Amino acid sequence: MVVYKITNSITNPDLTGVDVPMTAYSNPPNANQLGGSNILIESGGNDLRNEPIFKNGNLWGVHG
Repeated sequence: MVVYKITNSITNPDLTGVDVPMTAYSNPPNANQLGGSNILIESGGNDLRNEPIFKNGNLWGVHG
């Protein structure tokens, strides 16, 4: 994952990026429905499902 930062956005824009290391992961399996079923619930894959947030000086994001 790469986190980008824009500085001097009005006078002299500069874009920098930093690689953020992540542990290895794979697609989560589809989930069974409550009570069981032959039709599984799609679990969302391995993409970020919501936008990351910046809170208390930290950037937070979640993937499946």
